[in-house]
Amino acid sequence: MMKSSPKIMFNKRMLVLFITICVAGTTMAQFPVFKREQRLTKQATELFREKKYVKAIDKYKEIISRYDGNPDLWYNLAVCYQEIGQPDRAQLYYSRVLKVDDEANPIVHLALGKVLMMQGKYEEAREQFIKYNDLLEYNDQLAMRYIASIENIDRYFTDSTFFQEESLAINSPASDFGASTLDNSFYFLSTRDRKKDFSERYTSDLYTTPTSEIEEDTEPKKLRGPANSRFGEVGYAIVPKRNEIYICRFRPEKQDQYTLGYSLYKAYIGHNNDITRPEEVTVDRFKFAIAYPTLSSSGNRIVFSSDAPGGYGGWDLYTAKYTRNGFEDIQNLGDKVNSAGDELYAFLMNDSILFFATDGHGGLGGFDVYSKNLNNDDDYARNMGYPVNSPANDYAIYFDSGLSGYFTSNREGGKGDDDIYQF
Repeated sequence: MMKSSPKIMFNKRMLVLFITICVAGTTMAQFPVFKREQRLTKQATELFREKKYVKAIDKYKEIISRYDGNPDLWYNLAVCYQEIGQPDRAQLYYSRVLKVDDEANPIVHLALGKVLMMQGKYEEAREQFIKYNDLLEYNDQLAMRYIASIENIDRYFTDSTFFQEESLAINSPASDFGASTLDNSFYFLSTRDRKKDFSERYTSDLYTTPTSEIEEDTEPKKLRGPANSRFGEVGYAIVPKRNEIYICRFRPEKQDQYTLGYSLYKAYIGHNNDITRPEEVTVDRFKFAIAYPTLSSSGNRIVFSSDAPGGYGGWDLYTAKYTRNGFEDIQNLGDKVNSAGDELYAFLMNDSILFFATDGHGGLGGFDVYSKNLNNDDDYARNMGYPVNSPANDYAIYFDSGLSGYFTSNREGGKGDDDIYQF
């Protein structure tokens, strides 16, 4: 057997040493890259958890531009776009997840179907819901309601001339939503002064303007007093007979296994719309979120949304007696109101007719406004149809007098993210 020369042996040793150094250098170069990606992902996830979707999008896009990302990241990014009312962008990233594996997670097909409906792409949406059911190997209730809605889409336009809607002049490029009135004042929520966060509904403030000026291009004012906080006011209800206002706030630092950061506060509206300092409403034996409230004319009954366990879906509507002793006899409003989806932004008319937004009963797409007669146990929730409802998110309906009032929508043709419409 031939022996290697000292020169060849030396060259082999040098080659091994060179390769070792290169491999070590590559590993050391990749290590800080991995750490940067990990740090950015952690930041994006935290923003996502706090529902700061616009900022989360910026972080996710930075990760994608540098490292391409992964299906979990693309899915979260799609959810962010869906939450801020950009279903076309959400569609892009849901589709990207499915290109990796069309059968990995059925829920992506359901989510993609929903954002397709929000764009009026009903047949494409129907295919996704069917695929979702096929992967589950059973007919999911939520998907079947969406399929039924698509197959009977014309029925939502039957009484389309009953209501005439008109966008208000006070709308801004930001999110304006949740209108109501008291005496001669008009109230609503807006993100218009939140600078970079104006697409975040979870960072909104309460505003007011004279009702006579809502159709004029005037600048509303933030509600006086401590009604607004550095946290987001995401819902409220006014009890005119008592000059009370109940404010729902989203406080991310209070998120736990029960409340998800939602808290309810009570205050009084005084002269010139001054607000007393809101006091938190605590409920014994009910440790879960109490959000998006509406109250009876006397203030003795409340309807609110909660994600408490034991419900029918995500967020359900509950009712309770409201006395000096607090909330009593809290009850879920049942399956004729609640669904496998979410029920939010309730409004109680004449203490008996409940209006609410839902994405679980089917409809034209996104959240649709439904009504239910609470005095009739046999009555099912009914879709209000077009033009109150559209393929986009339609919610926060409020009746001012008779059959006139306001609702919120992020439909096409608006001035901003979410706009208030008069009907």
